[in-house]
Amino acid sequence: MPQLADALNDAVVAGARSSFSARGRGNRNEADRLAVEAMRFALESSSFGFEVVVGEGEKDEAPLLYVGEVLGNSNLSFDLAVDPLEGTNYVAKGQAGAVSVLACSARGSMRRLPGYYMQKCVVARAAKGAINLEDAPDVTVAKVADALGKDVSEVVVAVLDKPRHRELIDQIRSVGARVVQVAEGDVVAAFEVLTGGFDLLLGVGGAPEGVIMAALANALGGEFQGALAPQSDAERQMIEGLDPEVLGKTFFGVDLCPIDVVVAMASVTGTSTMPAPLYEGEILKISSVTITNGEVIQRVTR
Repeated sequence: MPQLADALNDAVVAGARSSFSARGRGNRNEADRLAVEAMRFALESSSFGFEVVVGEGEKDEAPLLYVGEVLGNSNLSFDLAVDPLEGTNYVAKGQAGAVSVLACSARGSMRRLPGYYMQKCVVARAAKGAINLEDAPDVTVAKVADALGKDVSEVVVAVLDKPRHRELIDQIRSVGARVVQVAEGDVVAAFEVLTGGFDLLLGVGGAPEGVIMAALANALGGEFQGALAPQSDAERQMIEGLDPEVLGKTFFGVDLCPIDVVVAMASVTGTSTMPAPLYEGEILKISSVTITNGEVIQRVTR
């Protein structure tokens, strides 16, 4: 549906355009606020009807795009998973890597999981079927290398640069594979994997972002696997109180959203596939992509 893709692109471009004004100003919260408000206004102005299924918070935490928020037309037709600004620190520091992103699917088709953290594994289409979230990292790397026809020493693994991943990074490097340590933003890292920039993504990141990563994998024919990975007793107790059956369960991409999902992503400070916003005179050009049915459509909005 081209009109839907256009509406979603408008929303992420609005988030990117607004948060770009905070680039290099040292205030990550302000950058996030600008992205949220701009994305909300664009979605609210749409002729489509959306409900936020995966968002940044609950209603009493506004101005976040909260879970359960209804936007646009009163005829609710679509679920949304939103991250108005992934990479708030990148924007605050004026560094590359920040994007505005959302995923959209038919009403009632997207799953929200309790909890804040998730163990994740992502590969592109060529390595689909080679991963198992329960495998040790060295086994996963070897299987992916075999699927891609590469030597293990050629495999590039994206891992968030967090203290919790020190052992994981050591394990990957111990078998000769290479690690790209990503400061923040595993949605962008997953997109890099799915489009051939990296070979594999491993590690623990945000659970809400996991739904968007699953959407990307579904839309691009790759594979996503994830499992909730509570990082504190309080988080575990919260999950057990809401839905204890999800603990220990591996979720595949199709468990979280359908194959016919649409993902839109706009560059805020630049990525390897999308240049940073650029002024042409007084007009700001924003690079973005819309992704569905295995196709990545590059866009430039002025």
